[in-house]
Amino acid sequence: MINDFNYTSDTFLIGGSLYTLDPVEFRIGGVDAPVFYTTENATNNAQLIGQFVLVGNAVPEPATWALLVLGFGGVGGVLRRTRRTTLVVAS
Repeated sequence: MINDFNYTSDTFLIGGSLYTLDPVEFRIGGVDAPVFYTTENATNNAQLIGQFVLVGNAVPEPATWALLVLGFGGVGGVLRRTRRTTLVVAS
């Protein structure tokens, strides 16, 4: 069986940041090995080399917060203006 490592793992959260674990290669006896063959009913030794890749921070960026505040402000402004026009009573 030949493994190609052209895929990434699911993301996971560490300290507020999203990461993936990407397998890179096998090493047998300290030497890079493009292929790792195993023998049935025998002890097989190899290292699987991988790397953690930062996908992104789970904490929103300042621009995201600014858009959120502006959005809530806009909705609040529309609701306030709507209330003023509907609460006017002629005497």
